[in-house]
Amino acid sequence: VHVNIGFGACRAKGIFAVGNLASGIFSIGLLSAGVFSVGILSAGLFFALGTVAVGLISVGSLAIGCIAFGAITLGIFCMGALNFGEFCVGALSYGKQIAIGDEAHGRIAIGFSHAVGEIYEEVSKSHEFDYPVIERIIDENISSGWFPFREWMKGIIRGMSSGAK
Repeated sequence: VHVNIGFGACRAKGIFAVGNLASGIFSIGLLSAGVFSVGILSAGLFFALGTVAVGLISVGSLAIGCIAFGAITLGIFCMGALNFGEFCVGALSYGKQIAIGDEAHGRIAIGFSHAVGEIYEEVSKSHEFDYPVIERIIDENISSGWFPFREWMKGIIRGMSSGAK
């Protein structure tokens, strides 16, 4: 275990690393890198939390990862205010496969104010979506290779449909 707290370019390395520049399995710092990482600028092999976060699962103001949550997100599955990816949920969503949000753009787009979809688009201010039709369209048009993400999106849409009634 190496803990280095101080100013300057002091590097902290180890299983648990805490410092300005931290690298380890569990790292916390201004600039941190590790398997599980927390910091202002954070790079985590598995999980990253920070103002700018990059990792398999990332959470931050700017989050880039396979699964990303935050204000501005880039990834396969994204949730946040401004999303760019394959499957997106949020205020302004640009999802290549499925987009859900106030303004949604994607192959399948479900919007509350505006939706632009190549295959299917639906706008509903009351959040009452035609779930059976959307589910059929998702099953017909989204590859089974996207299995977990496709099922998550169907679950989100199912929850929105049943929650409105």
